[in-house]
Amino acid sequence: MTDYRAVYDVCAFDELGYWFRYHDSLRKNENEFFRLIDYVDVKHQAENIKAEVVMVIGPKDTVVFSKKQMAAFNRNNSKEAVGFVRVRT
Repeated sequence: MTDYRAVYDVCAFDELGYWFRYHDSLRKNENEFFRLIDYVDVKHQAENIKAEVVMVIGPKDTVVFSKKQMAAFNRNNSKEAVGFVRVRT
């Protein structure tokens, strides 16, 4: 997953809404919460990828848009980075 905060804004993960509703309803710790889960966000781990990368992005994805997904791909340091294929539906 890339950019949990953007996904939360479109309600893709009910668990995130549940957390805020029952554990931090006043959103006092929102920034700290997203800072912690951003650690597992692929865009922050992309520099560590050594394998060849092929990325497939659906153009009608309304959860995490292509621009956000490409941020992770662009941080990839792999010498064999292939690029991405845009799937037409």
